[in-house]
Amino acid sequence: LCGDFQSSLREFYLTLINSPGESSLTLHGGGFYSLINMQNRFVFIENARLLGVLGGFNWRINQHSRIRFDYGLDDDFFVFRPSIKRGQTFRLRLEWKY
Repeated sequence: LCGDFQSSLREFYLTLINSPGESSLTLHGGGFYSLINMQNRFVFIENARLLGVLGGFNWRINQHSRIRFDYGLDDDFFVFRPSIKRGQTFRLRLEWKY
């Protein structure tokens, strides 16, 4: 790396999980808060905050397969140019085990 690199990241996550009764469906949701400090020769970021929410479900179809869906939404992370406003992630997985 060129020059000195300093960084600091403080994060807080909260996740709630609910599996109603004897159901094969599990719901989860939560959020996060991050405070970022980063400095090198090219970038200087001080006390940048990042907020986001997470959620999804896990559905067990049978003993061999399940479907998982995850969604995430976070606010601007301006290190990237052009900046990313309200970045969203979608993940859909079909898991099968033999």
